[in-house]
Amino acid sequence: MEPATVIGLVTALVETYADGFDDYTTWKSKRMVANHYVGRGGRVPYCALATSLAVSGSQIKATYDKALSIVGSDFSTGDAYCRSLLWAQLNVLSHRVANLHRAAVSTSPLVDLADVIQVSEGVRQLSLHALMDLYRRTALGRPIPKTLTLPLPRIPSHHAHRASPVPSARPYMDEGAEVDDAETLAETNDDDTETTSMTVYSGPLRFQSEPPSPPPTPKVSDAIFEASGPTLRPNNSVFALFCPEAMNLQVNLQKRLPGVDKCSCGYSWRTRSDDREALVLKEGFKLTERYLAKSHVGSDAYGCVLCTSSGRSERYEGARHLRDHINTCHTKWQLLHDADCRAT
Repeated sequence: MEPATVIGLVTALVETYADGFDDYTTWKSKRMVANHYVGRGGRVPYCALATSLAVSGSQIKATYDKALSIVGSDFSTGDAYCRSLLWAQLNVLSHRVANLHRAAVSTSPLVDLADVIQVSEGVRQLSLHALMDLYRRTALGRPIPKTLTLPLPRIPSHHAHRASPVPSARPYMDEGAEVDDAETLAETNDDDTETTSMTVYSGPLRFQSEPPSPPPTPKVSDAIFEASGPTLRPNNSVFALFCPEAMNLQVNLQKRLPGVDKCSCGYSWRTRSDDREALVLKEGFKLTERYLAKSHVGSDAYGCVLCTSSGRSERYEGARHLRDHINTCHTKWQLLHDADCRAT
């Protein structure tokens, strides 16, 4: 049954992320025991997936708590739109965590790490967007700030004993706040959690045994949210480049193109006939309507989904520029592993 409140959905997301972290560390521990090249007795080392599962739930909960402290009890109930978005993300995440659990208890476990980390990051981003958008709607007409700064992701202390720690980073301070450096460092040392940068990932990397390491933590001076179209998007990830509707297509591989003509940002879901030449790639591949749809960042602008595993992607004006970039910078092996770049 779908939870009737935002707090119920946030709690369920936090618990599901925690279950996923426990199942993954169990699975990883078994792999380490079976691998005679790995030394005995050490904790499971943090990798991109462990970090994502460990910090996502706490960041979602911290964002909810911060909004609740400003708005009040109305935020805990939310509205139907926010609840439907969180419920959809909970379903997607629960399915992947169930797969992790089966792998953890299986005698011959197989885990698609690329798929799990892509879903984990996608659910984190879209859940944060849903909460921030709910805050923005709730703040209208009230004497409170109209935007909410996003708390940095932190590794909860109860996860730290399961895996090797990662270097901590200085916590984010609200813009305009003046805090003494010594005082800030003292508070950081006293905190029972560890701050870490988030891994960004989209698209499978079949030739790596582990997902890539997390990129550097964004600078404090970087904007936490950027305006693009009618919504605000988190700007602490490469996924901030893409339209939220495009992110839905990236996360849910079975999702079809919407039946309406245009996205809320103005992007046309159906490729125009005069763009056909721009869709032809090298080696007999092509850019399908779905590939362009999941790559769009505006009405006629795109990001490169194949680049996001490196932690960044440029903005390309028009399908032709995106095609030229892919033909120049990506191999046919990368195209083979994206179902939306099917061969002609």
